[in-house]
Parts: sequence; C-alpha cells; structure tokens
Amino acid sequence: MTVRVLGVGIGLFAILAIWTVAIISCIIFHRTHKKFGTGVVAVASVVTVILILIPRDSELPKKPVFKLYDELFLWRTSLVILLGLSAIIGLLIFVVMHLMEPQHAQAVRP
Repeated sequence: MTVRVLGVGIGLFAILAIWTVAIISCIIFHRTHKKFGTGVVAVASVVTVILILIPRDSELPKKPVFKLYDELFLWRTSLVILLGLSAIIGLLIFVVMHLMEPQHAQAVRP
C-alpha cells in the first residue's frame, strides 16, 4: 500500500510542493530584478524528471491487511467537538462579562 496525502500519492504531492516553491521564487526574483528565475525552474525541472523516473511501488498489497475498526470514533469525535464548542462559548462569555465590563470614570473631589 502506498502512502497518501489528501488522496494524492506522496510523489505527486512532493512535485506540487517543488513547483509551488519554484513559481513563488520566480515571482520574488522577478520583483527584485535578479536573474535566478531560470535557474530555479531548471532545478525544479530536473528534480521533477528524477522523481518521475524513480520506479513506483506496486499498487497491489503483498498480503491481506488486518483492519482494526475503532467503534468509539463517532463518540470520541462528538466529545471533542462538544468540548471545543464549550471552550469557545466559555471564552466568549468571559470576554463579554469580564473584559468588556463598562468602567465609569469617577469624579475627583478634594
């Protein structure tokens, strides 16, 4: 089995990251009037070709995989959501009741 990130293989994810950095670098070097943009694209191209030529792992699993099911996943997730919402509501109540309490100026009388 291959490792997946956001449903995309790790190799494609790495290529996308490399080209994102290359494009951002080209934009930055263009704004600073430096001539490194073609070098960055060349390096990204070479790395892309190397990553494409690396042999891939087979898609078929070598042996049956034992799947372990978490039966309490929904309860655990709902508990985390409930605790998160209660923390946000508690913080909002604290801000409204304590930090935004009006403070009236008192007259100074000798």
